[in-house]
Amino acid sequence: MMSPNFIDHAYFYFSERRVTVSDDEGYDETVQFEWTEEGAEGFAQIVEFLQSRMSSDSLTYCFN
Repeated sequence: MMSPNFIDHAYFYFSERRVTVSDDEGYDETVQFEWTEEGAEGFAQIVEFLQSRMSSDSLTYCFN
């Protein structure tokens, strides 16, 4: 039976509408949101979701 992986850190790239999460085993997963209204909503929702469930020490915000 596989054990679940947990998000260790999240990186938010606002100028690219991209989120990268690192899990507790060191793997990274990146999600790139489209430059549409739907993409903006999805990006905002995932940012809010992760902010509400992770400590601020585990979040990095990038604006360039």
